[in-house]
Amino acid sequence: GSVVIDMDKTAKPHIILKNAAVTSPDGAALRVAQADKVFITLADGSVNTLANGGSFADTEEGVDGAVFSKDDVTFNGTGALTVSSPAGHGIVGKDDVVFTGGVYEITSASHGIDANDDLILTGGTLTVTGTVSNVGRLHVLDGTVEMRNSLSAMNYILKSMTNTAPTVRFDISADSSMSQYVDAFGAGMPTIVLRTGAGRRLTSSNSLNCYGPQVRVDVGEGDTLEFKYLQQCAWRLPRANTYLLKTGPGTFSATEAPTVPGSITDTFEGVLGGLRGGITVREGTVRFGSDDFNPNCGLANIYPGTVFPSNREGTLGHDTATP
Repeated sequence: GSVVIDMDKTAKPHIILKNAAVTSPDGAALRVAQADKVFITLADGSVNTLANGGSFADTEEGVDGAVFSKDDVTFNGTGALTVSSPAGHGIVGKDDVVFTGGVYEITSASHGIDANDDLILTGGTLTVTGTVSNVGRLHVLDGTVEMRNSLSAMNYILKSMTNTAPTVRFDISADSSMSQYVDAFGAGMPTIVLRTGAGRRLTSSNSLNCYGPQVRVDVGEGDTLEFKYLQQCAWRLPRANTYLLKTGPGTFSATEAPTVPGSITDTFEGVLGGLRGGITVREGTVRFGSDDFNPNCGLANIYPGTVFPSNREGTLGHDTATP
């Protein structure tokens, strides 16, 4: 079967799923043909399933996901939803796709989520097996996005409020690389996690950009999370004092010093490890591949205020810090 929403362009329908199980053999289990915005609520304690049976026959409409929406769609509530698509994508949104609460597991043959605009998580847990494709960005304001054996085709934006810890978690089955960056904002504790249980390496050819007071990086046993750059973006926040907390027994590394924009002369703190708030290594290893920095930064000590475990204080050189 299938649930189809086709209403006036100003309509804002609200659907409640309470232990619903809908499978379409050759189409979308839930399809939004027209509306202004659609709200899908997972009833408290409910376990729900939306699935495609293995093929898509509706080629004229371009339906290619177990959930397919031409307009904004918001998922909320406190229940659980599994989206399964052995052919095509899991969730396809031609406008914004938003998750504000609940537990979601998305498995697909192609993209787990394919969104033309922004993909936003403000709460709950979203686990994706299959890539996330998006011409906008992945915004995590709270809750956890877990990329399981998959990576995003867009950049990760972690925006934290006080007492929140928006988290992106990578669980890869093989050594992997990505070209995306991670931006960490806000007054809370934005967190990046790599824990595979199998000793994997995830390498980004881009940067971890720190815009707020603190960022946590957690790496599991035998795993290595590597960014090309680690930078405090103080040309936007000149008074920022970013503090980096490293947890977990694995290794976090940054290989190069970032390039200072040509228009910046004296406020840029974007140097490798140049975090005014310092670095705390609770467990594992932090490794920097270079101690180069741009003279425009004007820093005599490019690793100021570094704090190691056991109350050892000092500066961090370009090689390795292991507690």
